[in-house]
Amino acid sequence: MALPRLSFCEVNASARSQWKELKGTIFLAGSGSSVDVLSVSECAESVRILKTIPILQSSGSTVHGIEPLAQKESPDQDRFLIYGEKRLAVLNLATDQATTSAEVHDWILSAKCLLNNEIVLLYGRNSVSRFEYSIHENEFLLESKESVQSDENCVVMCGILSGSTWSDLFVLVGTVFGDIIVSRPSQGGTVLQRLPGHSGMIFYLAHDKLNERLYSVSDDRGLRVWQFSTDSLDAARCLAEAFGHSARPWCVSPVSNNRLITAGA
Repeated sequence: MALPRLSFCEVNASARSQWKELKGTIFLAGSGSSVDVLSVSECAESVRILKTIPILQSSGSTVHGIEPLAQKESPDQDRFLIYGEKRLAVLNLATDQATTSAEVHDWILSAKCLLNNEIVLLYGRNSVSRFEYSIHENEFLLESKESVQSDENCVVMCGILSGSTWSDLFVLVGTVFGDIIVSRPSQGGTVLQRLPGHSGMIFYLAHDKLNERLYSVSDDRGLRVWQFSTDSLDAARCLAEAFGHSARPWCVSPVSNNRLITAGA
């Protein structure tokens, strides 16, 4: 089952001379097999497409996610990991060029760029793989380091990878059964925490690490707000739930002043 996917990533426009005069925010957004560079006005009253960059055209894959590449102690200001379906590539905004795409064995739900030139992928069958990556003459190369299959061997609809190194990485996934499960792949496939409550498959998770909140939307048309921190898994609990959609909500995002936005079809 392929769910609707919206992929956005904010860009540091002040570091690029060609965008310094633009008022508002610059975003990268997935658009089919390409990435659009968007200029969004300060009050979000207008959106302008500055350019469209082909990424996964050769494979016909759809872009599902965009992540800044990690480099030393901060994200790379120019390079972004672009992934969709079973393919992933690197976009260099300084040149508006993308590498060739690499292919993996399963559908990618989420990707995380770690330090030390590592990438972790979460797959739809609730497993993760760790790779070391390199770029040679515009070819994106992946060297497999290890893979971990969760003890909860099921299909998952969405997931979050939280951490900056393999040893501190946590995986949060929403299952087709309505549970949220938490694991730490460096310690194997053991489920460390289970958050039941939804009565339908979970479509989207959002984690506000600073405020120790986890948000979930499900096929039961419900939104749930959880107290959640990877530092104290035993303290996790549901704080609130709400219903407002007459159809499936596909996405949830926290905004300012303790407000949430959900979107559906």
